[in-house]
Amino acid sequence: MFQKLEPPGVEVHCLHGIGTPTPGVLVYYTSSKNWFDHSPSLVTDDGDGTVNVRSLRGCLRWSSKQSAAVHHQEFTGAPGEHLSLLNNPDVMSYIAQHMT
Repeated sequence: MFQKLEPPGVEVHCLHGIGTPTPGVLVYYTSSKNWFDHSPSLVTDDGDGTVNVRSLRGCLRWSSKQSAAVHHQEFTGAPGEHLSLLNNPDVMSYIAQHMT
């Protein structure tokens, strides 16, 4: 479904955190007949604590599919998780610079 996410056709600023352990893969062991009764093992990935980096960088696919610019900025060490990025001073500065 999301593999076919069409580019919006307008300038995009894709901002996200990085450098925080984030759920990346859930591993289910199928050696048991009742594998669904057991919790999967979690393999962590890089990301913002909620969304992994592979998904966060998804907007980069639009760069070659639209004429409007796609800007991408990662913020290392943004405290907390996904939505806390909105309170990050570096993010606020980026937004302020690009609103003029």
